Amino acid sequence: MSLRERYTEFERRRTAKFSRQFPDWRTRRHRRRLAVLWTLFPLALIAILLVDLRGTGWFLPLWLGVYLGWLSVWGLLRVLTAALTETMSAALDERQRQLRDRAIFLGYHVGLLTLLPVLAYLLLNMRSPAVGATGAVLLAVAFVVIASAPTVLLAWTLPDDDPEDFQGQ
Repeated sequence: MSLRERYTEFERRRTAKFSRQFPDWRTRRHRRRLAVLWTLFPLALIAILLVDLRGTGWFLPLWLGVYLGWLSVWGLLRVLTAALTETMSAALDERQRQLRDRAIFLGYHVGLLTLLPVLAYLLLNMRSPAVGATGAVLLAVAFVVIASAPTVLLAWTLPDDDPEDFQGQ
C-alpha cells in the first residue's frame, strides 16, 4: 500500500470518527450558532488590540485566551463538518467533493478580503515603530480567518444530518 493510499484510508477513518461525534449538535442551527460565535472572535481580538493594553500586562494573557477560544470553536466546527474542507478528494464522495470545493472557493475570496486591510495597515504605518508587533498580531488573526473560513462557510451551508444515520451506533 502506497503512502497516498494509507493517508486516504486515514482520512476516511478520521471522517467516519468525526461524523459519529456530537450527533445532537449536527443540526444547521447549532452549526450556524457556532459560525456566528466564530465571527465574533476576530472582532474581539482586534478590539483588544485597539484598546492597547500592551503596557498593562493584560494584553498577552487576554489576547491569547481569546485566540485559544477561537481555535477551540474552529476545532468544534471541524468535527461537526467532518473536516470535509481538509480532506483529499479520494476520500470523499461526489456530493462531499462539491461541498468542499465550493467552501474552499468562497474561503479563498474571504482570505483575500481579510488580507487587504492588513496590507493597507502595514503600508500606511510602515514608518511606525509599533507596526511590527501590531502587524504580527493582525497577521495572526488573518491566518486563522484564512485557514478556517472554508470550514465555517461549510458549517453555515450544510443541511441537518439525517438522524437515521446514527441509529445503528
